[in-house]
Amino acid sequence: MLFFLLPLYCLGQTNSGVAKFPFNFEVLENLSYSLSTNDTIIPLYKNGKFQYINSYTKQPYLNQLFDEAYPFHKGYGLVKKDTKYGVIDTKGNYVVKPSYYHITYLPNYSDGINFETEETFSYDNGKLSRGYGGLMDCDPVTPSIYGYKKGDKYGLVYKSGKKTAPIYDSILFIDNYSIVVRKHGKVGIIDNNQGTILPFVYDEYAGVRKYWTSGIFAMKKGKIWMYFKGRKKMFDSQFKPASLNDNLFIFEKKGLFNYFNEQGRIVLPKYYKWISANLRIAITQNDEVVIFNNKNEEFVYFTK
Repeated sequence: MLFFLLPLYCLGQTNSGVAKFPFNFEVLENLSYSLSTNDTIIPLYKNGKFQYINSYTKQPYLNQLFDEAYPFHKGYGLVKKDTKYGVIDTKGNYVVKPSYYHITYLPNYSDGINFETEETFSYDNGKLSRGYGGLMDCDPVTPSIYGYKKGDKYGLVYKSGKKTAPIYDSILFIDNYSIVVRKHGKVGIIDNNQGTILPFVYDEYAGVRKYWTSGIFAMKKGKIWMYFKGRKKMFDSQFKPASLNDNLFIFEKKGLFNYFNEQGRIVLPKYYKWISANLRIAITQNDEVVIFNNKNEEFVYFTK
């Protein structure tokens, strides 16, 4: 039996709780990505409506109330009024009147907003134009190495047809550069020529796609998790990773989440029920949704 393993993207966190909030989490995550310390105007949900306030004085910045409202980006804010989406400037004037029922695609890092009418609003020039913008997601590259099972052991099959003996207890991850396998009860990493990258001395593995070339992974030995970037170990921790990708190090402690920097220091002063993949929004233990700027200052976005 032949098979190949897809990469692990999320190890512990789930998005199951985000649907209960009256706004689009994917949109909020994209539009909060570039929030800086200079962005003092934040939308706040209260009593069933959103209003833009000064995040430091807590006083209203605009008098308008919206069904949905998202952080300003490059001087423009996406809003929803009477079931339709539009765009305002920082003075509250409509640049795009609320005329659209759906956002069909929001490119990463907030380059623009696509509506169901095949029109795109660009944050760069503040204009609406025909046609879709942004880059679409690409399909993952299929590994050139596959696993096969014989009896209760596993071996590898290369694209050339070469087959290794079935000597592994299990195969945990395969890409074109490296394979994570368990042998004699221990986990190790081998290269695509079966040379040793990390020896078979570890108890568990947690990782993501392309960890060998650009991302990160973690290996557990005893009670300690060792975080790696490529062949280099970055730091040790008692905490198992919950989400790993490139420079993302979210971990779990007693059902709550925080994240490390690259030196292994805990970044946020408190723990959350959920943290977004871009580390810019989180759900507190009181079910408030908060936004972080680039200095990790916390601002409430949603409160019941």
